[in-house]
Amino acid sequence: QAPVAISIPIQPHLMGVVIGKSGSNILAARAVRDVVRVDIEDGVIKIQGRTPEAVAEAREYMDIASERVLINPEDIGLLIGQGGKTIQDIISKSGVAAIRTPHDSVTSGSGVVEVLGRRVNVERAKVLIEATLSYIHENREILEEEYHLSNKLQSMGVSDPAIPSMLRG
Repeated sequence: QAPVAISIPIQPHLMGVVIGKSGSNILAARAVRDVVRVDIEDGVIKIQGRTPEAVAEAREYMDIASERVLINPEDIGLLIGQGGKTIQDIISKSGVAAIRTPHDSVTSGSGVVEVLGRRVNVERAKVLIEATLSYIHENREILEEEYHLSNKLQSMGVSDPAIPSMLRG
């Protein structure tokens, strides 16, 4: 069977993400069984393998996506979290290279975040962003309801030690 080869042009600003941290994506692609070569020349990745399946599998490591996700502008701070903890957790769990607010989004107040990384990881990050914001909103509503109930009880003169402290405000 004749060797299979493909060439993938890479946008210059994505080259670092395609290569991966310390060359991790290139090394992973080269480690795929039946892959003969993975090289980068003049902004083009060349993959050569013994089978189409091997080349396709190696190509997945080079399949980089940059997607913009629209969120409520008021949620950007919630998504970032205190000290950047929430966004760093999403980056870590999804494996994306970065989640950032594009400069044009900041100036327009549009609530757009850009997710950058391997396509499979970008999809993971989008799900985590949605789930995280949903979780924050659901808990916010519960905490606000507890606060209102606590105030209502206090206005009625109820100060029962059996009421959990978190409901006492």
